[in-house]
Amino acid sequence: MLSFLFGFNGRLRRSHYFLAALAVCVISNLFGLAAINGDADVVHGLHSWSMVFTPNPVVAALAALVGILAFWANMALAARRWHDVGASGWLALLALIPGASFALFVLLCIIPGTHGPNRYGPDPKADGGAPVAA
Repeated sequence: MLSFLFGFNGRLRRSHYFLAALAVCVISNLFGLAAINGDADVVHGLHSWSMVFTPNPVVAALAALVGILAFWANMALAARRWHDVGASGWLALLALIPGASFALFVLLCIIPGTHGPNRYGPDPKADGGAPVAA
């Protein structure tokens, strides 16, 4: 399981990429919401109202760790998906361009992989659909 989420070698099918990236996104967002769900106080100012959050530092630190792990997992999943289409895994870094992450996610979910083995490994569909991490 660790090599599936965090490994950069091998190829990854579209369906496995979609489900894994979605799961990583949901889990990291839940931890992020838990981090900001601290004590909230309404502050009355002269011209506006605002909320002041006091997060629990342990929960915030845990959420930061989960965020770092989620970033690594998303980069690894995208790199292996790029490998499946026959491109360099370094293209996963394009997701760091502001606003490009979602478009690249959709693109990687649409583009079919190369049939048969390529220089990044065997066809993940050839072994009955099990994720391949070389």
